[in-house]
Amino acid sequence: MAFDKLVLRSLVGGLLMGHGLQKLNGSFGGPGLDGTEQMMKGLGMYPPEYHARAVALTETIGGGLTALGFLSPLGPAMIMGTMAVAIQKVHLKNGLWAAKQGYEFNLTLIAASFALAADGPGLLSIDWMLRKQRKGLGWALAAAAAAGGAAAVVLRVADRMAPSSADTADTADTADTADGVADGAPVTSAKHETDRPTPDLSEEGHSAHDHSDHEHSDHDHSDHDHSDHDHSAHEHSAHEHSHHDHSEENGSDQDHPHDSEAYNS
Repeated sequence: MAFDKLVLRSLVGGLLMGHGLQKLNGSFGGPGLDGTEQMMKGLGMYPPEYHARAVALTETIGGGLTALGFLSPLGPAMIMGTMAVAIQKVHLKNGLWAAKQGYEFNLTLIAASFALAADGPGLLSIDWMLRKQRKGLGWALAAAAAAGGAAAVVLRVADRMAPSSADTADTADTADTADGVADGAPVTSAKHETDRPTPDLSEEGHSAHDHSDHEHSDHDHSDHDHSDHDHSAHEHSAHEHSHHDHSEENGSDQDHPHDSEAYNS
């Protein structure tokens, strides 16, 4: 019988201690305290940093005490308490069976811990070596009552410390503001952007239209001046050409008398 209790204590206590070390320092591929804090926040366990350390230490210490058979039934009581919180916050809504993330496994651990509290750690335990074994139904019921009371206090504290919806919204706005300041960009809330009146662009559009018409008129005027300039240049060229032809005609008239005189002579 002593060997049977050793196997049960080692398995139940060892597994819970391993779960605690996963949460406490990331052993065995666990999330560590940072990941556990995020998990506690997701479950609504506030303040998450307190509950992350509480669950990590409870599982580690409770599992270790149970595996060693030391200070029984304290270790089994700690296991029952943490499993009660897990059932309430995670698994109860999913039903009994573990296939649907139910509380089947947690309930099994509670039953095993209750049995160890009732029968004591047995031989090959530290309590046996110290001759300080505490066992019996009374001790088991006391351990279960302590576990249930501690779980109720933890859940009540988590509910009372949970931020209200207004505090959550303020926290989100503060985080957005901090991000904007860190980026060096001005921060304007969405509400202010919504309440900002839409500017009347009719006068600006009319002014831009008049400006465009003015530029068009100036362009037409420039084209007209250019046309007049070209016409004047054309008339001037024609005048010079006429004057040149007239000069050639006069020269031809002067040459003709000489030719007549030479022929007569």
